[in-house]
Amino acid sequence: MPSKPLWSLPVREPVAGLLYAREANRLGFHAAERLAWLDHRGQTKEQVRFDSPILLAATSETGSACVAVTADQKVRFLSPDLRPQRERALTEKPLSVAVDPLGLFCAVADARSNLAIYDAGGKTVEQVKTPRPVVRLAFLPGRGCLICVGDLGWVGAYD
Repeated sequence: MPSKPLWSLPVREPVAGLLYAREANRLGFHAAERLAWLDHRGQTKEQVRFDSPILLAATSETGSACVAVTADQKVRFLSPDLRPQRERALTEKPLSVAVDPLGLFCAVADARSNLAIYDAGGKTVEQVKTPRPVVRLAFLPGRGCLICVGDLGWVGAYD
């Protein structure tokens, strides 16, 4: 159990989420319109700001892909150093996002039970209607499947 802090970083905005790219040993966070990667001392290494608040964000385990979903209903695909690469517009309120471990695919679910799978280039690979709106998404490493958790007692898996 850790007994003393290694570092501390004051952040002006409330932190809404954490990102961890395990294989790349990268830790990040998103707060308001900002998404940032930190170094091992807790200092900001790279960051990006958008015109709209970030609602959701996810990264691959390799750190090769990162996605931010903003309040203006856009999915923003980012490079490993957080440079914007491409974006896709959503028609409904986004609820959850996940990036597969290798950064090859991204899944986004919305409030109308729509689940969209995009490739690394931002192209739609598949669209699925789920039984319930999906509030949590996770790609299983090494299994090639996507686990979904619905808002009212539903869990599903897609390959």
